[in-house]
Amino acid sequence: MKSTYLFMVFAMILGFTLTGCSDDNSGDPSTSVEFPELKEFTCNAGETKDLSFTAGADWALSSNAGWCKFKNGEFTESTISGKAGSQTVQVVITNDGQNFEKDDIAELTLKMGNSSQVICKITRPHKIPVDIVITDEEGNVYDAENPIIIKGSAPLSLVETVITVETDFEVGLPEYPDWVAVNAKGNGVYALSFKDDNKSGISNKYSFGTEKGYTLTFAVQYNKDLVEIEVPVGYEGLKADYLSVDPSFTSVHWVSKDGKTISANGGVSGTESDVYEEKLSTTITTRNDDYEVIKIEQIGDFMDYPGMDPAFYPNDFNFNADMSWINVQKDGENLSLSFAENSSDTDIRAAIIMAFPRDVYEAIKDDLKGNILEDAGGYYDIATKYTRNIVANVVQEYKLPEAPVVSFAGYIESNGTLISFEEVTANGAGEAYLDKFYEQTEYGTDNVYTASVEKKLLSYGAMYLEVKNYEEGMSCELPKSDILTFTTENKDGKFYIKVSGNAADVTEQFDCIITKDGSPVSVCLISFF
Repeated sequence: MKSTYLFMVFAMILGFTLTGCSDDNSGDPSTSVEFPELKEFTCNAGETKDLSFTAGADWALSSNAGWCKFKNGEFTESTISGKAGSQTVQVVITNDGQNFEKDDIAELTLKMGNSSQVICKITRPHKIPVDIVITDEEGNVYDAENPIIIKGSAPLSLVETVITVETDFEVGLPEYPDWVAVNAKGNGVYALSFKDDNKSGISNKYSFGTEKGYTLTFAVQYNKDLVEIEVPVGYEGLKADYLSVDPSFTSVHWVSKDGKTISANGGVSGTESDVYEEKLSTTITTRNDDYEVIKIEQIGDFMDYPGMDPAFYPNDFNFNADMSWINVQKDGENLSLSFAENSSDTDIRAAIIMAFPRDVYEAIKDDLKGNILEDAGGYYDIATKYTRNIVANVVQEYKLPEAPVVSFAGYIESNGTLISFEEVTANGAGEAYLDKFYEQTEYGTDNVYTASVEKKLLSYGAMYLEVKNYEEGMSCELPKSDILTFTTENKDGKFYIKVSGNAADVTEQFDCIITKDGSPVSVCLISFF
């Protein structure tokens, strides 16, 4: 009886205990909520991913990686929360802490009530080491489809193309064509320029792109391996505004009436009057041999006085005149000018011939006169910046020019070498001058020169007077002297009057007379001081 009573008491206590537990569990969501199935995906740095799930209770979602966060309005946060129901959360992937050797994985943990579970794993791939970005100073990107074009060069003027190489590794430029000069400025900055003294035979004149197959090789060291990328490289050619004329005929060149002979002013103080037959020829250097030649009529005054060289003084320019009497022949860089006969017996005609690089010409062609001329103080002349574009300055006479006039050039001998009067004077060794004498004389010719020489110069060696344009049929009458010796000498195909001796006691003037057919054609008056 007593045992039965005790059993009934124990059963009642157990019943109360089980009933109490059941009431408490009915309010615990951990026994009623279901977590979404695990999702896994890959997302690159800089991307945003939508994550959708259904929550059976109030929830909170957290990320265990600083590079993986949730977008919440204008902010990104490591934890985000919400109420029960269907949800879509934006996951933002950044490049914070990204490495080059392995992928990173972030785990997103969902918490509801007292329970939590990983519902998403996101893989962020590692960086690719050869992600090299190459730009110029304006931000333009160079790659396999967009070649680097080295800027146009110019003689004696360094022109650089500056590029910046952006990468997460130290970058080098181990290979490049020998016509490219590379100046590494540090921090991935390179200054590239055209190298004239290259062995590839690449001329600084001509432009080219990718057709020649030249590349620049950029390299980075990655996991003990050298990773390289190649970018095509081309060349712009000479600077767009560069032009040279060699030789140029900028001084007045006189064209004969028949157009067959062209001669330049000269013959004074050692200068020489060059004579050209049939045409003037020169070399024009510009980008891709692309240049435009223009002919401008000169309007002015012609002066031809006895005892003086003829002269032409322009005071105006006509850009619309008929210049058909000047024939221009172009063959690449080679340019020649020839001239038609002047049918007039009284009128001269004059012209300036100029050449312009294509880009420069296109920029000024709509107003050539306004662009090429400038006010030179009451009259107009070729603008200073365009004087280097002058190919020739020609005046065609209405009569045939006379035969080349005999002239003189002076030298002092020193150790077997002839030094010109000008150089002797400039070097301070002594004074020696040769000038044209423009006064009438008793010699029967107005082609008279004076040579004035400091006496001490003869102690260095003999004095030589070169007789220019000395030709067959001419003779040289030498003065007599008890102190000095006068002789003639042919040297290196040139005819000289040689004067030697000690001039210390010389006081008189000596006359050297060049004659032809018994008549004087030129005289040089020699004196020592």
